[in-house]
Amino acid sequence: MFVITHRMGRITYRIEADVPLPRLDEGHFANFRVGDDELPDVRYRFHRIETASLEPDFPKGEEEEQLLQGVRLEPGGLANPILRSLQVQDWLRNNQGQPGMLVQVQPDRMIGYDFSRQGIDFFYPDTFGQKEQENTPRRMGPDGRPVPRFYIRKASLDPQANACLPTEERERFLREVEFISPDLIDLPTLCAPEVRTWLRASLEHAEKVIIDKYMDGLIVWNQHQNTLNFFFIPEYGDTPEGYLAVSFRHLFATFLPQFSALMVHSSGLIRNGRAALFLAPDSGGKSTVLKCSDGEQLLNDDQIIVRREGEGFVAYATPLGRLTSGPGQAPLGGLFVLEKAGAFELEPVAPAGLVKRLWEEHNIYTSLLPKALKLRAFDLFYDLCHRVPAYKMRFPRDRVDWGAVEAAMGV
Repeated sequence: MFVITHRMGRITYRIEADVPLPRLDEGHFANFRVGDDELPDVRYRFHRIETASLEPDFPKGEEEEQLLQGVRLEPGGLANPILRSLQVQDWLRNNQGQPGMLVQVQPDRMIGYDFSRQGIDFFYPDTFGQKEQENTPRRMGPDGRPVPRFYIRKASLDPQANACLPTEERERFLREVEFISPDLIDLPTLCAPEVRTWLRASLEHAEKVIIDKYMDGLIVWNQHQNTLNFFFIPEYGDTPEGYLAVSFRHLFATFLPQFSALMVHSSGLIRNGRAALFLAPDSGGKSTVLKCSDGEQLLNDDQIIVRREGEGFVAYATPLGRLTSGPGQAPLGGLFVLEKAGAFELEPVAPAGLVKRLWEEHNIYTSLLPKALKLRAFDLFYDLCHRVPAYKMRFPRDRVDWGAVEAAMGV
């Protein structure tokens, strides 16, 4: 058993896994480590199920109904091979009828959320992340778009195959692909034939393709198909377990309302003792704003914990992004909704509209909460938007008027 313990937002999280999860113990995560002997507030258990040890069939009839009683079956979930694991079946029997329990069965994983005892059990097969069959039916979301799919794909490091991008192809990628950072065009992984082939095919039909770096691999997001492909090179030491760490941010966020806290999709920094949070969708300028700063403490460029303390809110750093100065916190002074423009400008934002926006954007974890916790989460979003000054912030790519930001926060 491998154990990793972190502390974020004054909450201690312990991760227990059957295999090493190095990406949760390296880089920015290492700065948030605490001793594994500390008493955790929340436990996460990752169970890797060996498909070679599965039973031939899942129980049928009355036993099947009993095992799946109260279980939320996602489309294709019943075909999940780990349901044929005796370990998984014993876990289902032992947790039947537990108060505050939500069990989700998806095609490639099973997650048990125990809101009473503040723990998560995440079961996944040793084939986790392998390519799905191309003819697998797509599930559509309420907005009429396909529900996101995540894939792990290996890329080759053959020096002869990984030649530099031809000039014509390089120019096409720069013209048609949105790179989160300009230097990503020179990553060796992008030159891998598997990545280039996939990217060329995506560009034929996609409305938009976004490329970013995560861990030692490359993320290619096709917004038209709503698929996220994570390409990794085995020689770099990455594994499906490393990719599994990507799921941690959503699992992590689920228990925050129990501590009067929220995970807010934002970037943020501290200026003169106050935290400023910058809100925007992916590629909306969150990281760009931080890069315009001049030495301030960076909380994170993607995910920040906001916790209600007394009559106000405190913003806490996390390792759940590419930019952070490590652990840190400050009273929250302002919320800034980003909009790229030719000149810098601040304009007050009405709280009601901001509450609606934030509630809908964070549905990925608030939708899993029991009714009482869902109401608490909504109250937290409501109070956040009504107690903290909020502005629309229009800004050019290379300039932020930090004096205006400080004035807006009253510092």
